[in-house]
Amino acid sequence: ETIEEWVGRSLDRYKLRLKDATNLSEVLGAEGSATVYMFEKVKELLKEKSIDFYVREYRPPKDRVNGVLSFVYSLYYGFLHTIVLNEGFDPYMGILHKKRGTHMAFVSDVMEEKRVLLTHFVMTLFLNEKIVDDDFDGLFLNFEGRRKLLRYYIELIENIEHTRFIKELKRFMDDL
Repeated sequence: ETIEEWVGRSLDRYKLRLKDATNLSEVLGAEGSATVYMFEKVKELLKEKSIDFYVREYRPPKDRVNGVLSFVYSLYYGFLHTIVLNEGFDPYMGILHKKRGTHMAFVSDVMEEKRVLLTHFVMTLFLNEKIVDDDFDGLFLNFEGRRKLLRYYIELIENIEHTRFIKELKRFMDDL
């Protein structure tokens, strides 16, 4: 199942809200609503396979899906940090996100573009039984589970464009 098939046209209403947004609050509201919708869809699909997932919770994760989501998001966040630095941006000066402690707000901004892809990736691992109960110690992946996930993750990141948002932002800044 492709991301387009998974998400479907139902995100169109959120895209329209983004297009019509006139301030940051409206952008964040549309993004937040789309995220809630996406995780409801995840919940429905995983429920069909009797996989526990009720709501996105990351501090601390309350189920295995949340644990793997947090792990994958953290891997990609670290990966993007290197790209952001390499492109000459301050990783802490965000547009959508705000710096909190050591949180790299701009890295989180760039990551938003790929969050649906990363979520779909994790959901697919569970639905296609590429990650199974034996890959866990409690809520977290054991060594073999992490090793297995990393092989799939490397395959994923080798096939996606990571810098489109940064390139568009550079073009925008050059036009100022």
